[in-house]
Amino acid sequence: MKRKMRIFRMAAGVVMICFCFSNVQAYLTDDDGKDNVLLATENQVTVLEEFDPPSQIVPGTSFTKKPVVRNDSREDCYVRVRITFSEEKAREVCEPLQTDPFWILREDGFWYYKEPLRYQECTTPVFSEVKFREDISKDEIDAVLPFELSVYVESVSCLGKTESEAWLVTEGRGG
Repeated sequence: MKRKMRIFRMAAGVVMICFCFSNVQAYLTDDDGKDNVLLATENQVTVLEEFDPPSQIVPGTSFTKKPVVRNDSREDCYVRVRITFSEEKAREVCEPLQTDPFWILREDGFWYYKEPLRYQECTTPVFSEVKFREDISKDEIDAVLPFELSVYVESVSCLGKTESEAWLVTEGRGG
């Protein structure tokens, strides 16, 4: 009889341990689900520019260069550009570029357009003119010619996000 009682107690203890373990496990597991909606959109922009190179370059010469960005995708998008000279010396012989107030320079070196760009809409020109400094010699200018002044563009779909949120997503820091 003592033996049956001992077996009964052990069985009851095992049942209680299993019951407690299953309750704790149920408590520690979360069964909530979250649906993530991913939207894929085509985002395409084009850099267009009015460019009128001078026939002769001397100190103080200026010429027209008006780069704009056009949204070729059906989604509204945010736009940023990076302006680069092919050589640092070329930057040094030119006056600083006078950018349009709709473009804001940020710490990452990109110029951000203030407004979302709608389908087939163009930005204002990033800048309108390139001017060679007057306080340098023609030889200094000739030493850097020819050079390139490039406008590299990136865009991101708005998709109901603020500009900051949209750019964070492209950099893998937002969601």
